[in-house]
Amino acid sequence: MGSNYIFDCISEKYGEIMIQNFPKIANHISEFINKRADILQTRNVGKRLLYTKTQENEFFEVSGIDRDEIVKIVSSSPNIPYKYQDEKEPLYNILLVMSSFYEAHQKDMEKIYGTRVKAFYFVRMYLAMRIYSICQRQIFKYEADEKIMEYTINNSINNKFIITKVENLYKFIEYHMEGVNNGKNVVDFKYIKDTEIYKYNSDLIHRFKEALKQIYKRFKVNHEEKKTTITEQIQLQNEEGKTYMTVTASVSNTIEIKCATILQSFIQDGIKYNLVNIACKKCNNISREKTIMLLNSIKNSKDNKLLTAIIKDVISYWIISLKQSVESIHSMNFIKKCSSAYSISNTYDVFISDLKIRLSDIIINYGSDYIDTEKKTTLNSFKQAVYLYLVFYISSLE
Repeated sequence: MGSNYIFDCISEKYGEIMIQNFPKIANHISEFINKRADILQTRNVGKRLLYTKTQENEFFEVSGIDRDEIVKIVSSSPNIPYKYQDEKEPLYNILLVMSSFYEAHQKDMEKIYGTRVKAFYFVRMYLAMRIYSICQRQIFKYEADEKIMEYTINNSINNKFIITKVENLYKFIEYHMEGVNNGKNVVDFKYIKDTEIYKYNSDLIHRFKEALKQIYKRFKVNHEEKKTTITEQIQLQNEEGKTYMTVTASVSNTIEIKCATILQSFIQDGIKYNLVNIACKKCNNISREKTIMLLNSIKNSKDNKLLTAIIKDVISYWIISLKQSVESIHSMNFIKKCSSAYSISNTYDVFISDLKIRLSDIIINYGSDYIDTEKKTTLNSFKQAVYLYLVFYISSLE
């Protein structure tokens, strides 16, 4: 029994399953993030990021891993003294080992799921959100008032606090998740030792608690003195630096985090053929095969700038121009209104105008190998099919 006993046992028993079930695991994590976007998009660390037993059960179910088997493996390790409950926590152990396994098999994952997939990072972030949710509840016994928390972050703590430097809670968690391994006690994630599993998790718990305690001290003072703040405004600018719209910081953060989760899912998911079929049928029955090749080229590109811009235009049009909620993205109304947006001509809407430019660019950049010889009308149909697929895909995400 070596120092990597837990990693070796789990890898031997569940290695193939972890690779095979990654799409299900990724979907589960994406759904967890999407359903909590309204919290993760803010900097209100006093708001609950709930992770319940239901989410834990769902994780084990979709991953195909037996929780009791993980408990047996961890309990039989000769390398851990088991002084603390966290050392035996099956979820903490499996998530960190899974992340380590994915990192060790990054090339295998790329062959199956594409070069953009960073499964190890996605799973590690999921672990960090789980740990943060517990630490947050232990420090903030009750949910914090949003405006008092905003005042606290903007006026009561200095710029040494990472919460003042990041855009939102998601970035705050990500910063601490990455920071654990930047110190002296470096963890070898490609072949993690039993003692390193607990060390990493306990260090992350400590980082979260210390950061939250300092914020809570200042928040408590402001709460007692009833100090609050006004809503922050953000000016949206084009690439030339010209302001074209002013929105609240909350709306801006909503759009940013929603776009990030959609992009992550798009890169990790396979092409959904049923959505391609519908899109092609609505676009003069253009070639399904060529459309799939075009979408795969976009999906596997190392540069996602154009794709990000298109997703952002769609979400911004829905939330800002049409004044709809982020939750209603999953409605038929979203599909209807956003699908028809492509056909709107002579519009002054900045998002639709930008969207059409980006779609032309993405077809030129990624479609030259498949559709360069097509007629102009057919090229327009391919452009529309890509757009419709993205609208259908965005709406289909939980």
